[in-house]
Amino acid sequence: MNYDIIITNLEQASQALQDTILKIQKQKNILDDETIEDEFEVNLQHIYHHLNVAWNARRASIQKYRNMKDADFNEWSKYPLLEPYSMEEINPLS
Repeated sequence: MNYDIIITNLEQASQALQDTILKIQKQKNILDDETIEDEFEVNLQHIYHHLNVAWNARRASIQKYRNMKDADFNEWSKYPLLEPYSMEEINPLS
């Protein structure tokens, strides 16, 4: 696995998530819900993009990642199709 690609994208997703939380905390009493929701949607798309790339490009070479084509970007950005989990697997303490 290419840990550099994984870590870079997880760090970017983490930073975008922290920025989103702070932005919502600052705006929740100032802006209307629709405006906040629109920004929230865009921010979540950005976060999911990096999470998806971390997973989908985990086996790509760094050279392919650095020189990614539009097709690579589109494929790596897709939500991964994973095997379904049971609730016990997701939260073993419940």
